[in-house]
Amino acid sequence: MRLIAGVLVVLCAVLSAGCTIHEDGQPFGVGASEQTRSPRLVPGESDPCGLLERPQRDRLGVGEGKFVEDPPLKDAAFCVWRSRKLSADRFQGAVLPNSYSLANIRRSYESPRDFIVAGLPAVSGSIGGLSGELSCWVFAELPDGRLADASFWAGSSEGMSHAAACERASNVLEMIVDTVQSR
Repeated sequence: MRLIAGVLVVLCAVLSAGCTIHEDGQPFGVGASEQTRSPRLVPGESDPCGLLERPQRDRLGVGEGKFVEDPPLKDAAFCVWRSRKLSADRFQGAVLPNSYSLANIRRSYESPRDFIVAGLPAVSGSIGGLSGELSCWVFAELPDGRLADASFWAGSSEGMSHAAACERASNVLEMIVDTVQSR
């Protein structure tokens, strides 16, 4: 009986050692907003091209979406919607699994900006350089812990700024959030 009890004590010690703690008491890789997240992984959107319905696409002046062959984020499916005009503007969108967080996204950008989209906390960022003036990525945290993601990429630099790109990306993000929340 003592042998079994000894083995259980050693096993518990080994399992407990696998949980490394920072000085502030948080496990590695967990940001402030991540502490309240559900431990279960909520999958992302399996049909990202369904995130913008026809009336929304018509308002944006884009055609039907196409799946992104090489998605920019692991375990996420993205859709791209291209302008019907010759401008080559394009929008991209997704709902990411809850393994992504606003805290991690915020750390990924040089000068992230916090704001609200459809009543939800959101962050925007830029890749930088010339493409930073022509593009913007925006993310909003959905009530279930997943992130809705939208980006805008201008086909031409004429009359475009990062602020204008972020406004367009934010408009699409609001449409995506509306679609997800209506389901």
